[in-house]
Amino acid sequence: MNKRRLLFLAVTTMSIFLLSIIDSKAQTRVLENFESYTTNTELGANWRVFGTASKDFEVVTDTMPKVAPGGTKYFKYVYGTETSAWGGVAERKVTDATFFPLNLSTTKAGVQFYLKGDGTNNVIRLRLYDEKSVDSYAIWRSQAISLTDTNWHIVYVPFILDKEGYYGLHLWDNKGGYEETEEQLAASIGNITRFQVLLDNPDKTDITIHRIYFDDFRAVDFMPPHGVNAIKVADFEQYIESEDFITKWQGFGYGTLDYELGRDETAPEGYKNAAWIYQTEERTTWGVAFRSRQVLYKIPKLGAVGENGGFQFLLKGDGTKDLFFFRLQDAQNNFWGSNWISIEDTTWHMVTIPFKISATNGFRWLGNNPDETVWDGNPGTIEQLRASLDMLMEVRVDKRFFNTPIPPYVNEPHPAYIDTVRRSICIDGIYAVDNFPPLAPENADDFENYSDSDNLKTAWNQFGGGSIGLALNETQVKSGSKSMAITYVGANGYTAVRKRNILPGLNFSDLKAGMQYWVKGDGSDNSIILRLMNGNEMWESAPFSLKSTDWIHVGVEFKADSTGGFRYLGNNTDNPIFSTNVGTNEQLYGDLANIDQIRFYIRDPQATSTEYTVIIDKLEGVDQFSQSTILTDVENEYQDAMPVSYSLSQNYPNPFNPTTKIEYSLSNPEFVTLRVFNILGQVVSTLVNENQKSGTHQINFNASKLSSGVYFFQIQAGSFVNTKKMILLK
Repeated sequence: MNKRRLLFLAVTTMSIFLLSIIDSKAQTRVLENFESYTTNTELGANWRVFGTASKDFEVVTDTMPKVAPGGTKYFKYVYGTETSAWGGVAERKVTDATFFPLNLSTTKAGVQFYLKGDGTNNVIRLRLYDEKSVDSYAIWRSQAISLTDTNWHIVYVPFILDKEGYYGLHLWDNKGGYEETEEQLAASIGNITRFQVLLDNPDKTDITIHRIYFDDFRAVDFMPPHGVNAIKVADFEQYIESEDFITKWQGFGYGTLDYELGRDETAPEGYKNAAWIYQTEERTTWGVAFRSRQVLYKIPKLGAVGENGGFQFLLKGDGTKDLFFFRLQDAQNNFWGSNWISIEDTTWHMVTIPFKISATNGFRWLGNNPDETVWDGNPGTIEQLRASLDMLMEVRVDKRFFNTPIPPYVNEPHPAYIDTVRRSICIDGIYAVDNFPPLAPENADDFENYSDSDNLKTAWNQFGGGSIGLALNETQVKSGSKSMAITYVGANGYTAVRKRNILPGLNFSDLKAGMQYWVKGDGSDNSIILRLMNGNEMWESAPFSLKSTDWIHVGVEFKADSTGGFRYLGNNTDNPIFSTNVGTNEQLYGDLANIDQIRFYIRDPQATSTEYTVIIDKLEGVDQFSQSTILTDVENEYQDAMPVSYSLSQNYPNPFNPTTKIEYSLSNPEFVTLRVFNILGQVVSTLVNENQKSGTHQINFNASKLSSGVYFFQIQAGSFVNTKKMILLK
């Protein structure tokens, strides 16, 4: 083997790694799929309909051909609107404690269900109730859901706060001090006492009796991306049976046994997926493959996807050490391949591949000869890749079998991984997205697991001359039911608390944003500081003022910075070195992989004999800051006026003709892109595309050249992305 080949094998071996995996153990919880009901009497024991529009309901059992998406049975709701005052409701009743209350906080994404509409312009909404008592409740209502589509399709209601009612949940009715905040929504999700589908103020001039159908209500960990530039490549829900599926998708290679439409109750996206079944045999050389059939399967143009985007899809591996890569082919026979992807994880997890040229995490050009497609020294250019995205003809998965756990990819035969086991890879939810969904937060401490103050002190301890007491607080909380109270006297010196000997160490190295926590200040002129430690390596935030006695969501960015992020203190725990050397981002992220101690300091407090108490709650590392988060800044400490957070306000006026104002806020200087899209996802105007200072900004948008209709405006500033709807009426 020549030197070039040896060098290539070494580089390839070193570059193999898992592509980004989000939430490696996605969960699905079936709330109701109607399979257990054999008669309407049985259905009526758990469900009811009411309201002026409601006429009837029943459980429907499929006859051949089978069409129910979630099994063989589904729910039919019959309504008439001529005499309707407000609409009607189909509700899962409170029967006994075996079903309600529902704690849906164990699933992260939201609720999905199947819907078959009636072709009218009427809408329905999902409503979730949190009823703590007769006098205390909150009703959360989803976005309006159209009934125009008369085919079975999935409806998604994410667990995100959306006050405009565009996509998510908003507080529709409340009693007992509920707020419309992310935290209140999260608390309610853990205590759902009823859920219902509401027919919301239908057209009263329609005298026709209508029927709509529901099936398979689920709480899920994953939902497909929602946005003007999220493009679905495949989710497999449109296929009724495998016979329909295999006309558009194909598995091949000597080892392929079958490829079919999978039905998996644990699937985190929809109910159907692509199941590719194979078994190695003596003739197996290069492996097996699974692909969309050219021409028969239409792939949308993906060139509109932003430069920070890429592919994301759900994967369920076969448990072996084998690997596969994701391949694209365009109309000019240009081939692009990802790096190797592990299939060892047999739980549903998300794989992301960015639209960039990279030998490790992205795509590289494979050539344009389908018979001799190889990785060579020419990785291609980003311009070539983006041109190919607008004329894709095929997406494909290539799996190879090897005797070694780290296979090189060379242009010669390899010994096959021969065994007698039937294996399968399942794939679902293939999307091209502008921005990858944020990783789930990494909990550092939310104080919920401590039984009392003594138990808290087994994990946290207080030190410093000003220290008075450390206690578990169950009356002043921001998240959950418990927080940590730090009491001190400034006249006696500083105070600090530390959570030490964290085993195994916390790993924040995959997160892009930073640390965030809730703090309820003590009204003093003192400040609090957060420190992270890896062994003797120390990183410390800028101080944050304790002047406000309201709950404040504080964020510290994962960047080596003397103001808004963490600065390096050195590695001598007895004498931290504060210097102009703030460290580097590479150093910081290296240490974030194993944080074994966390500290809070109130350093150099006011020298008074007053006892102060600071409350800390929900400390976590995050991939994306919450919109309420205030970033620390030593040069602009929080006083009476908070520094602005990242936010995008609703345009005003709305509807408008032809001008409107758009306002947004930046808590740090960022490169900002603000664009307007039509309902097809096409950019109709770019309002901002430049670096901007922190603060509040206002843009005037003139739509005089556009026609009346619905438009969307989207901001991207660093990791912050938000989209809102506006209506132009001329």
